[in-house]
Amino acid sequence: MAEGGFSRPFPDAMSMRYRHILMVYPEFPKTYWGMQYFLPLIGKKALMPPLGLITIGALTPNHYEIRLVDLNCEALTENDLGWADIVCFSAMLPQKPSLFQVAERCRAAHKLIVFGGPYPTACAAECAPHCDVQVLNEGEITWPAFLEDLERGIYKDRYTSEEKPDVSSTPVPRFELLNIDEYGIIPIQFSRGPVSMRVLRHHRHVRPQAKDQDTGSVAAGAGGGA
Repeated sequence: MAEGGFSRPFPDAMSMRYRHILMVYPEFPKTYWGMQYFLPLIGKKALMPPLGLITIGALTPNHYEIRLVDLNCEALTENDLGWADIVCFSAMLPQKPSLFQVAERCRAAHKLIVFGGPYPTACAAECAPHCDVQVLNEGEITWPAFLEDLERGIYKDRYTSEEKPDVSSTPVPRFELLNIDEYGIIPIQFSRGPVSMRVLRHHRHVRPQAKDQDTGSVAAGAGGGA
C-alpha cells in the first residue's frame, strides 16, 4: 500500500481536466561514459530509452493520453507543453540540472509537475520544491495510488511504499511511445533484485523480492519477436 503526505483538492473539482500526461526524460550531461560523442557516428541520438517511463505508461489506464519527450533526443516544444495537463519526470542524479531547469519551465506554464525515479526517491527533500507531487519507490505500487487519487479530484504531495512488486505481473512497457531508431540499445527488464552493491546509497533501494518476467512477451512488445 502506498503512503503519502497531505491531500490537496483540485480547485473547483476540475479533476477531469487531467487527461493529457506528458512524460519527460531529462537530458544527461555529455560525457565519455554517456557515449554522446560516439552515437552520431552510428546514426543514434541516445544510448538507451527511458524504460521506467514507458513502463509507467503501460501502468496507466487507456483513458489517459500519453506523449513522451526524451530530451536526449529532442527538445521540449511549446506545442507539447501546451497539450499537457500533467508533466511527469523520471531522473537519475546526473540529470538533476536538466530536471530542475525543465520543471521550472513547466511550473511557469502552470502544469501539474510529478517527479519519480531513482534521484527523487533518494533525495526527496531536495526535489520537493521543484514539483507538486513525488511518486517514489516502486512505480508499480505508487503510480496507481496517485492515479486513484487523481480520479477522486485530489492528490498528495508524496507517494511512497516499502512494498516490493512482483515484476512477473508488470506489464510490457509501451515501446510505441518511443522512436526506437534513435537509440543504440533497447533494454528489457525481466528481473529485479536482489542487489548487493556497496555503492548503493540507501539500503531501502535493495529489492529483495522479484520473480522473472516472461522474456518472450517483453521482447515481442519491443518489436524483437519471441
